[in-house]
Amino acid sequence: MAAYLVDLDGTFFMYGTNMVTHQGKEIIGAINRTGGKVYFLTARTEDNQPEHLNLAQTHLALKELGIQYELVLGDVPSPRVLINDEGATAYNVQSNSGLNSRISPSIFANSIHDALEGLAWVNSKFGKPGGSDDFVQTILIAESLIQKSGFCHADIVHKLRSSPPITMNGEPLSPGGLAPKRYKGQMWKLINSTDSLYQAEKGVSDGAAMRTLGIGAFYTNNFEDLVCAASEIASITHGSVEARLSSVLTALRYRQIFSQDVTATPSSLFNQLARAVRILKLGNSADFFLDRANTAAIIATRNHHPSLQLFQLSKYIGIDHLCWSTPIAATFWSFHSDDNYNKWFKGFKLRSINIPPHPRFNKNMITIDSNTYLQSQRDKDMDHLKSTNEYEDFVNCHGYHYGKWIDNDTFFSIAISMLSGRLGTKSIFLEVERHLRTFNVDMRTFAYAFSDCLFRESKNISESKEYDFYL
Repeated sequence: MAAYLVDLDGTFFMYGTNMVTHQGKEIIGAINRTGGKVYFLTARTEDNQPEHLNLAQTHLALKELGIQYELVLGDVPSPRVLINDEGATAYNVQSNSGLNSRISPSIFANSIHDALEGLAWVNSKFGKPGGSDDFVQTILIAESLIQKSGFCHADIVHKLRSSPPITMNGEPLSPGGLAPKRYKGQMWKLINSTDSLYQAEKGVSDGAAMRTLGIGAFYTNNFEDLVCAASEIASITHGSVEARLSSVLTALRYRQIFSQDVTATPSSLFNQLARAVRILKLGNSADFFLDRANTAAIIATRNHHPSLQLFQLSKYIGIDHLCWSTPIAATFWSFHSDDNYNKWFKGFKLRSINIPPHPRFNKNMITIDSNTYLQSQRDKDMDHLKSTNEYEDFVNCHGYHYGKWIDNDTFFSIAISMLSGRLGTKSIFLEVERHLRTFNVDMRTFAYAFSDCLFRESKNISESKEYDFYL
């Protein structure tokens, strides 16, 4: 929950009128839905001249518009200075241009930085090299996009196949951040190939969706380019329609977060996904994934409490190693507004998630594990795997753990990263610095490099810059 101090004149209302600026009503409504509180600031007074702009008429105009707000603070001059001890975000918008104006470079960079911090925090918390693949592959793809000024197939293949420059607690990592002795999944096929433009033929696991933070950041200003890049980058290791769409879905959600789209809802994200399907010309082959995403959007819309959301998503969508399971559940869970991330790790176990007690939902702790997922949904998964000729390959790669434990490390990598990009990391600031030292990655430099790329593009500046991403 946050307090929003909104300038009434020239920002919400057109200057000198009671007419709403572009998307002003929708944005205030979105703030209300996420639990935010709105305080309007204005130079208007009780005895204002002209009379239709006095405070009484202002309250009446807001009431007629159906605007929910806490206070209208009158006789407040401009400019204004806010000082607090928890971090504040300031938006400077052009008069009468509306609340949906272009974000500033610093706001964009801070959101990316917080998302990277959340991702590093989760991967460090799991505490083993084989559990760092989400973070490592995210960084490698982000680095490639920045260095190559966009998608470069050969460079991403090279980075994923090579020993990464990333270390964990000072120790080198295997290609992709994987545990090489056990892992036999989609990345293993790439690593063991010599094709410089390797592209997977199959793959329905969830690995392509966990590494898209940089895609959402780099392509924030271009919807179609984001969709195509997310699909193409996914197909390097995961060739199925569903895996490609899982990558598109998570990248689109990161884009919403980094662009500070406060009007974003589960429904609007689903509509963007449907638009992406049309762009990629996937037709009916996308129906199974869209059906699961629509179910998740309905759950996230109807249930605002994160505990209830999490339980329902794990029951009907699952937190399995399938691309239409964990990525969808985690992405739509990112719409809640509880920034107490640590509570989901109390009584932490690698193969389950504990939902803490809550007086309105569950009096006792609830454990989410592989048995929480409905068997009827799992049967549909198996039928779909067989109908798409993916069943045998998936069982060979993931049969030893499928249905036995949930993919909670990938779930939290996606969800906590997204929530941190939205809500910040202040709730974990006492421990986040220790966890950031786990990896030798300068996340601040990454964040500002993405900001540089985005705003150079908006000003048609072609030259690239070099960055030192590693400590």
